[in-house]
Amino acid sequence: MASEGMVHALLLVHALLKPGGVLVNLHVAAEPPEIWLHAGESEERIGYLLEKDQYIEYAQSEDALARVQVQGWFELEKRSRFMFKTYAASYDELQDFLTSVWSDAELLPQVKMRSTATAARLGPVRKAHLREIVNIMRLARCDTPG
Repeated sequence: MASEGMVHALLLVHALLKPGGVLVNLHVAAEPPEIWLHAGESEERIGYLLEKDQYIEYAQSEDALARVQVQGWFELEKRSRFMFKTYAASYDELQDFLTSVWSDAELLPQVKMRSTATAARLGPVRKAHLREIVNIMRLARCDTPG
């Protein structure tokens, strides 16, 4: 969805909120999620999850949120970030999961090679995980936009 469609959606949310209402927005940061492997007693980053569209929707989301603030529909009250982790028993299991649920996911062969090399060097794999940075914002509905 282009940022214009996202702005339209935010304006619909504005219309649904009562005066004094707030919107809590969560969206993934436009940063490649890291892939980590837990092997032996260590934890090591082995690569990144890439997206075929180069995370365009995340930048569009940021743009839409900025536009509705500049236009006076919402006012930013608070912004923060947190890390969201998706765990799996192995790299292969994580790869299978991501391929099935993330249509834009692109896992490069080098990451699989690093997974194999890391396990050989550090010991048995205990788990793998994906680290995504998520932005969270609290936006107050402005009663007189514009």
